[in-house]
Amino acid sequence: MKTIKVQLSEVEYNAFGFSKDLFAFSEFTDIIERQIASQSMHKCVTLSQLNGLSSMTMDEINAEIKEPDDEFTSDDLKEIEIARNSGVCKDITKLEKLLMSKL
Repeated sequence: MKTIKVQLSEVEYNAFGFSKDLFAFSEFTDIIERQIASQSMHKCVTLSQLNGLSSMTMDEINAEIKEPDDEFTSDDLKEIEIARNSGVCKDITKLEKLLMSKL
């Protein structure tokens, strides 16, 4: 078995919620994945609040989703593709397209 060392500042160590200094790799990746998912969720919430989507009812959201995709310009679709390719959004759904179009 190989061992790797990772140096973190005290702030980073606390931010990730580490409780010990030695982890199995699977434990380490689980912690990192949870942190990244949490950060992504917070970004989505912030974007939805900034764009007024957080105050929409489910019926309003569903109505927006059902609208034809041709309302998106080619520039909108390019931005969505850039977001997908950047690794930030790997699977762009219609709701994500709606979020992107409101930016």
